[in-house]
Amino acid sequence: MAHVRALEGICLLVVTFILATGCGPSEEERTKETNRLIAAALTAIPSPTPIQFPTPLPTSTPMPTATPQKVIDLSKVYNQSWPAVFYIDANDRYGSGWLLEPGFILTAFHVIRTNYTPTIRTSGSQPFTGKVVAFDRERDIALISFDSKVAGLPSYAVPLPLGNIGLADIASPLLALGYSDSGLKADGSVGSAAPNVGYLSQIVGTTTRYTGLNMDIAVAPGDSGGPVLDGNGFVVGMIRATAESGIGNAYAIHVDVIRAALPTLKRGKSQ
Repeated sequence: MAHVRALEGICLLVVTFILATGCGPSEEERTKETNRLIAAALTAIPSPTPIQFPTPLPTSTPMPTATPQKVIDLSKVYNQSWPAVFYIDANDRYGSGWLLEPGFILTAFHVIRTNYTPTIRTSGSQPFTGKVVAFDRERDIALISFDSKVAGLPSYAVPLPLGNIGLADIASPLLALGYSDSGLKADGSVGSAAPNVGYLSQIVGTTTRYTGLNMDIAVAPGDSGGPVLDGNGFVVGMIRATAESGIGNAYAIHVDVIRAALPTLKRGKSQ
């Protein structure tokens, strides 16, 4: 609006000058004076003040949201699993075994050897007799059957499900259950299997006949045949041996080896 008013003033000055001069000055003189007045009026017009915009505040970078980590509770896994772990009494030796299916226990072959009717002991029930259905010497696996009605296992002794384990699981926590300390009482009863906690160190071998787990777990000979469980309570192996030092290093049969052997064992065929 200020510019418009200034221009209106210039026009008024020019018109006033022309009317005032009448026919006195020449055309050239009137033109020069008109131009002078216009230039003077334009010079008097103030320059517009630029609008000042506020400087935007810096935006803070949001902190990354932490991905929630799954909490592994091996204590819970143990309490759910130990009732399905057994003391295998083969007279001159003993070891451990675990409930594969109702009426079937799996153990290591070297635990039973030539004793095909081992005594099965467990916490919560009286000892009962098992019968070796079949065995695989090379894979070191034996399948034992028993009469569920005679055994009278408690309802919380449920079969342990088979899981999966691979190279991506190296350094993951594992729970091995067994009777490293027999705890055999005078009346033939035993307590619950002991927990042994550690980590998967390596997977060795490449076939379903030779693949095994190398574990940083302190186990003893009486643990042989016991299950190795992952953080979800699935069986991923079966304890086979311990290092000569007996400390911090153990070996287990890979669950895939167990799966490969089961069809033949259930048909009662030994090899």
